[in-house]
Amino acid sequence: MSEKITSGQSLAFGGQVANILHDLRVDKGETQFALESQGHPVWEKLTVILTESLIKEEKVAEQVKEAIIEWTADLTIPAQPEFVVADHFTKPNPNNIEFWNFGENFRNWFMPLTEKAVEESIVGIGKLRIPAKFAEMTPEQPAPRIVTMSQICWMILQQPKGEKPNGRNRKLLVNGYADLFCAFDKDGIERAVEIFWIDSFGWNIDGEVLEHDIQWCAGRQVISRKSDLKTLEPLAPAA
Repeated sequence: MSEKITSGQSLAFGGQVANILHDLRVDKGETQFALESQGHPVWEKLTVILTESLIKEEKVAEQVKEAIIEWTADLTIPAQPEFVVADHFTKPNPNNIEFWNFGENFRNWFMPLTEKAVEESIVGIGKLRIPAKFAEMTPEQPAPRIVTMSQICWMILQQPKGEKPNGRNRKLLVNGYADLFCAFDKDGIERAVEIFWIDSFGWNIDGEVLEHDIQWCAGRQVISRKSDLKTLEPLAPAA
């Protein structure tokens, strides 16, 4: 069922009609004829004006659409050396991180990856205000948004056994809600990475395609590298 024109649209359109008739120097008799006759030349121009007005209003409504992510904090992650994912995301591991599970996608896409070193970086921390799919979140993430696996590991290392956030370096959720990242896999393909802490078990890590139709609930956390950051080399697999 189509939507009816709003009163605001009617008033705006009426004002433009009046201006057009004035600009065309249409006298009273011609004005009456224009109102009674669909064949009058003025209707063609009015149709164009109405169409343009409705399109403009739709664009404005799209721009003020409710934001998906509420950005709440920044976190500085120190420079990270070359990083072999399989050496750190494993049980046991040199950092004594309490890992519980590595999903199949994560094992296939990220375990074979060796990353180049990166300089100190700042990431933005945000929470979903409304439920959203991953592909719906990415337009609100500041470019280039990519976070390295070494940086994700550093964040986990601040809470290796599920320690609660402390407002400083400990930023990951430990209430069973997911933290969501964008990262390059072994083939340089941008993937979604999700990590979450499960009490009495440990950290669960997995990956997904950005286009996956999973809808994440409000309250989940989004972590995105910010656009004004420095890197030693492009964030892609080491040769």
